[in-house]
Amino acid sequence: MDTKFTGVWQFTQQVQWNLMMAHDAIIESHLMQVHHTNSRLTMGVEYAPGDLVYLSTQNLALPKGRANKILPNYFGLYKVVEVHIATLTVMLELLPS
Repeated sequence: MDTKFTGVWQFTQQVQWNLMMAHDAIIESHLMQVHHTNSRLTMGVEYAPGDLVYLSTQNLALPKGRANKILPNYFGLYKVVEVHIATLTVMLELLPS
């Protein structure tokens, strides 16, 4: 860059350098957060067909008109029929009702 104001050129170079350093610091911080979060994760319980498990009522549509605080947190015991590891789903043998 040809200019008679060398201070302007040096200032713009310093601003670009500072932006790159800030960007790298943000990315490094994000990677460290991901690393620490992933290191605290534990594998869940592995189920096999024939195991008996409880069914959580957290995401079930239960009958209305009853107080939520007296509803059970889990129903069970239900027999595991299939385990799909790829989709993290477990098929249960439920009662017809």
